[in-house]
Amino acid sequence: MELTQLKYFVAVAEELHFSRAAARLHITQQPLSRRIQELEREVGARLFERTTRRVELTKAGKLLLGEIQSALDHLGRGVEAARRNEAGEVGQLALGYNIGSMYNVLPQSLRTFQQRFPGIWLDLCEEADSEILENQLLERTIDACFIARHPGLARPSEMDTLVLFRDPVCVVLPNGHPLSKRPSVPWRKLAGERFVTRARHAGARIHEFHMSLCNSAGFRPVVAQTTTSEPASMTLVAAGAGVALTSISIARGLRHDLICRPLREPSFFVDILLAWRRGEKSAIVQHLVEVTRQLFVRK
Repeated sequence: MELTQLKYFVAVAEELHFSRAAARLHITQQPLSRRIQELEREVGARLFERTTRRVELTKAGKLLLGEIQSALDHLGRGVEAARRNEAGEVGQLALGYNIGSMYNVLPQSLRTFQQRFPGIWLDLCEEADSEILENQLLERTIDACFIARHPGLARPSEMDTLVLFRDPVCVVLPNGHPLSKRPSVPWRKLAGERFVTRARHAGARIHEFHMSLCNSAGFRPVVAQTTTSEPASMTLVAAGAGVALTSISIARGLRHDLICRPLREPSFFVDILLAWRRGEKSAIVQHLVEVTRQLFVRK
């Protein structure tokens, strides 16, 4: 039993006229009659009562018509679902992010993406360390990720990135700190300060980046405390344990009882970017890239 046979049967059943059904199917009446006869032999029952004046469905024909229409409707929905999936209109997106993107690009990107593609289920994965997210991306645990990365860090050859904006590095100070009275802080003024930093095991890249910035400014930072997350670092700064380096977006998003001041002479930045696998063929990932590009990348 072929799909074409079933479609021919439905056309005759709906038209109850072989000539009109043939015209609807863009074939002649003779092959249509032959295919209906073949279908009746396969089913083992007469499907139509034919006279010179009219065509009517038999009881068997009516039963078959209901089942075929249901099957064709189901098939049509399946074909449409497959088409929408291929076009990236439905499906699932496993998206990683870290705190560097949480307060700037992530909310706007996800809001716009879901407005345009409501049929895509977002599975969000937060990780403190960008390196972990990059590894998950290359291992295909996630499909894309928003991460913070310091400029100059070599990018894996299997990964493509889109820089969304540059987030200035700042110093976070407890209330009442002498440097909080300045609109910006020269790096040399941080020499001798006690620092709260990310522990190596919880973010080696972040730790090394912050240490290298201090070294570039001509001093070796005195580490008072290490933590496993940015919120923990900010809590310790608020408690007076020391000062901390972070980006302005993170500092403004975490607490309101701290003082955030930009650093100068020189100024440093962290790149906030979207990353995905090079050669990625997923239409859903490409939609995310395009939405984010339109939102944040100036032409």
